[in-house]
Amino acid sequence: MNADYFDRIYDSIEDYAADARPDFDGMSALVDFNGGITGPDHLRRMIEDGWSEGVERARMMGLALSDYIPSLGITGLEEVEDYDVSGADVDVGAFCDGEPECMVETVEKVQPRSRVVRVVVQINYMCEVPAASAMRRGVALAAVVDALETAGLRVEVWTLDSCISNSKLSSRFKDHNHWRTATLVKEAATPLPIDRLAFAIGHPGYFRGLTFAVRKNLIGTANASTASLLSYNTREEVGLEPGDLLIEALTWGATQKYFESDETAATWVVEKFTEIITQALEAQQ
Repeated sequence: MNADYFDRIYDSIEDYAADARPDFDGMSALVDFNGGITGPDHLRRMIEDGWSEGVERARMMGLALSDYIPSLGITGLEEVEDYDVSGADVDVGAFCDGEPECMVETVEKVQPRSRVVRVVVQINYMCEVPAASAMRRGVALAAVVDALETAGLRVEVWTLDSCISNSKLSSRFKDHNHWRTATLVKEAATPLPIDRLAFAIGHPGYFRGLTFAVRKNLIGTANASTASLLSYNTREEVGLEPGDLLIEALTWGATQKYFESDETAATWVVEKFTEIITQALEAQQ
């Protein structure tokens, strides 16, 4: 991410949460609006432990994606047998033939087109978007990230918050009325439990609870309007490279049909990732 573009860049969910008020007073008291979170203590537990229901839903959706991922032509890591004078197992045939390098170790071999895939998710959505729709979108994204890693790719995931305000507090915003933050929620080299990943990119408590609290603390208001991340700057200025997978803010209207059920959300993620994975692979060549 480009530090000159964002007002704040965070290295982890924990660092992001540290910039929320201790009592999370930016969080709405509407339980349904927040996806079932009942209060600040519940939100703190979700930040630490993740979203257990999201795990089960993501795994169920992952079953529908199992046949789809290989069709993209992604080549990631492959396990191969490495022969040497020492190792975990012995090749009995080679040993009997007197071969010194008869010991076998199974290692991961990086294939030529393997790379770190960076998935950038803008977590914003307007107040009229039902919590259930936001959850379905997040579960679909968590499922496909999990499937990509199962296929052998290393995936890095960021969440982005981008908003504008015309309030009297607008002078506290960078560029007068625009506030932008980026948070690294999953490093490529470090597995992240899917319950925490699903919470960060899919549960309304992350955006309508934690993010609102961060805004309240840093810019004085949580009630700023969602803005398109790329409304004012190019991908390069944001810090996105060719092949990065940008999932733009959830909007209502044209995309409504995709989030009426888990099945339609799975259809959306297949269509979306077919497009952007293809672009990512083309960028590698």
